[in-house]
Amino acid sequence: AAADRRRRARRCALSDAPLRAPVVACPLGSLYNKEAVLERLLAKAPLGAAFAHLRLKALIPCELTANPAAKAAVQGAEDGPAPFVCPITRDELDGRQPFCVLRPSGRVVSRRAMREVPDCAAGQTALPILPEPAERDALRAALPAPRKAKAKAEAKAKAKDQDKANEKEKAKATAMDKATATAMVKDSAKDSAGASARDAGADTA
Repeated sequence: AAADRRRRARRCALSDAPLRAPVVACPLGSLYNKEAVLERLLAKAPLGAAFAHLRLKALIPCELTANPAAKAAVQGAEDGPAPFVCPITRDELDGRQPFCVLRPSGRVVSRRAMREVPDCAAGQTALPILPEPAERDALRAALPAPRKAKAKAEAKAKAKDQDKANEKEKAKATAMDKATATAMVKDSAKDSAGASARDAGADTA
């Protein structure tokens, strides 16, 4: 897991190409080359289950600070200096140190910077970058339902409401039928009683 996070700190999670500006983060804290994501999303190419959460509106532009020590290193090499650092502490974004992207500014800083210089994150929310599996699972659980699943759930709820309405109307109609039947029985009984009275009067006469 640690080796995977070190790799993801240097490479686009979608294309596996070395990260280069402009870089964006997804709601799960993975990093992407913006161009690679846009190409796939605009082409409506299949993304697979691992990237089903990607949405243009959900992407967070990242303001990354280049690591001067990485300029002479082989781009994308995983055993050299990381390509980006925290602008405050100079910690390398290498998958070992916990980092966050601040919203809405998009500034990427280490958590150590947020502890030592709280003002750097004032008025902003922090999304973990390359989080641990448990933290990533929590972020995934907080994601809004996919459009298809949401539409399916809404249709199911609507059908359920319609069924309840139909049952209510059916019960109402049944009650009305019973009331009508009762009234008809009463009227019939009344008519029968009247007829019997008339017959009795005729016999007396």
